[in-house]
Amino acid sequence: MFGNRSTKYGYSSTRAKGMMSHLISKQRLQSMVTAKDMSSLLSILNQTNYSKMLSNYGGSNLKDSLIDFALSEDMAKSMASVMRLTPNSDKTILKGIIGRWDLHNIKIVLEAKATNSSYEKISSFIIDYGEHNKLAVKEIMKEDSIEHILQRFMINSNYSSILQEALNTYMKTKKVSDTINKINLLYYKSLSKSMRQLSTNGEIASRIIRLEIDMRNILTLIRGRALSLDYAQIQEAIIENGNLPQEELKKVFTSSDSMESMVSKITIFDLKTALTQYKKNKRIVGFEISMRSSIFKLALKTLTHSVLSLTTVIAYVYLKEIELSVLRAVIKSKEYNLNSDELSELIIWKE
Repeated sequence: MFGNRSTKYGYSSTRAKGMMSHLISKQRLQSMVTAKDMSSLLSILNQTNYSKMLSNYGGSNLKDSLIDFALSEDMAKSMASVMRLTPNSDKTILKGIIGRWDLHNIKIVLEAKATNSSYEKISSFIIDYGEHNKLAVKEIMKEDSIEHILQRFMINSNYSSILQEALNTYMKTKKVSDTINKINLLYYKSLSKSMRQLSTNGEIASRIIRLEIDMRNILTLIRGRALSLDYAQIQEAIIENGNLPQEELKKVFTSSDSMESMVSKITIFDLKTALTQYKKNKRIVGFEISMRSSIFKLALKTLTHSVLSLTTVIAYVYLKEIELSVLRAVIKSKEYNLNSDELSELIIWKE
């Protein structure tokens, strides 16, 4: 039994752990946070595994506007590498997880069309991977309407059913925000159906996915409370197959008359610090940061200790995605002049 797993997962597990060693350390990331300007930040980033990608766009002379191109290219390369090292029998499972990057590209295109933005303006954020890569995106953006864009993306797509429902939503409301929310909801509902198959590759793999579903559901409750909505107005956005049953989520929401009382009833994540921050600034992003921290720590522990399973590969995907998110937040902070204390809150998962 162990011999079979060694043959099947030995290479992929070893490679995933090797790729983990290239993730940016907490110490180096903190140095970026305290960097006095973009030039200093870029100098630090050039000392990491991103240096090769940065050199493709100018290296130490890289223009600020091109940094996102380098980050997106690195992410595309990482996802392609992960897919190559995954055993053929498990590629369908992994595609279901990293397929979010195809949908990420679609959502960026929809937002661009809604704001009359050009391909050039969004190209740095397109992840050049999967069936909706940069070449496909550039061509599809020539379409003259949201409807036609969604119809083009649906052609021979693994996500045609999701995009069809998204199109139906857009035709009904004519709101791109509703359309993107529908895509997010359907993606996670689709992912939740993979729980049984994921569990055969290790309980921790499915646990990571369940925690992400929990996070999405809790954020739905938090946004609903912040907007003073009724549960009936957010119920459709609740995703099944997380750790928290739908009835429990409903009870948490309907039995609370304030954000504080509601969040205090949520115990699957430690949200005490995030709640304290919310009381001061009324920004809900702290809740997401706190929950992502928990998911990050589980993924890191999994990647460090897991042996011979797809779980190792899945854990690396989560770590890499979070690293990209953090890096972009750090880089954008220099544009928006966030102070170091505020920015450090964004990287608490790098403990």
